[in-house]
Amino acid sequence: NGGGGGEEVGISEEGEENKHIIVFVHGYQGNSWDMRLFKNHLALIFPEHLFLLSSNNEGHTEGDIGDMGGRLASEIVEFIVENCPLGFKKLSIVAHSLGGLIARAAIAKKKMEPYLSRLHTFMSLASPHCGYMYSKNTVLETGIWVLKKWSKSLCLTQLSMTDDPNPENCFVYKLSKQRGLEHFQNCLLLASQQDYYSPFHSSRIELHHDALRSQKHGKVYTSMVQNLLKPLKRPIRRYNVSFVNKKTNLDSIIGRTAHILFLDNHLYMVMVCHVYKSLFE
Repeated sequence: NGGGGGEEVGISEEGEENKHIIVFVHGYQGNSWDMRLFKNHLALIFPEHLFLLSSNNEGHTEGDIGDMGGRLASEIVEFIVENCPLGFKKLSIVAHSLGGLIARAAIAKKKMEPYLSRLHTFMSLASPHCGYMYSKNTVLETGIWVLKKWSKSLCLTQLSMTDDPNPENCFVYKLSKQRGLEHFQNCLLLASQQDYYSPFHSSRIELHHDALRSQKHGKVYTSMVQNLLKPLKRPIRRYNVSFVNKKTNLDSIIGRTAHILFLDNHLYMVMVCHVYKSLFE
């Protein structure tokens, strides 16, 4: 095993230049352990792959998403230098929640340019790629407002697109104009209508009916979706995940349960890893 959040799993008879690196990126207030179950399932299928459980942003997810992207980019480059000095074949990313935006911000960094041609699969799990615009979760909106005031969370301010009076100057909008997803051979967006923490339409990068009627921010949201989708050379894949949850509690009412189940529901994890394993070969 490697140090820090990165782990080298298995020893392949093939040379380093044939390696496939898979990077796992945690979300808001998360850590590298959040992604361990997903990594373990893929490691059973592909023991010869290299796996990096990102840890550089642990304890820093209240800050600037762009800075988080910079830390992730540095972590990826360091992992490549340490584990693949002779080169590698593919680089894929699996990201949860905020991690999806952190990953996109990392790909846009200059230090990642030498590796763009090797980007293979991007899979986001309930990532609010277009921010929290048109969220229907009033409890979440209240919670975000409190956290922004109490902890002065720049990240939540950016996700709610209140970091600048002009929406087109907000970080999430500007990130939508930066290239990134089009470099991947495969792009999968997993979302759940049971998840109120990451708006369904935002996780799927698709238009929302309210945006089509909104005079205030409708054009901005529509533009973000077009900015993200237009450069893609291949069709994006969207999947709606429905979790079976028989318990009714505060977490299920506010939609947090489904958001967390993307990380620790065993049956769903097995299904995703085996049904889409060809995308990680």
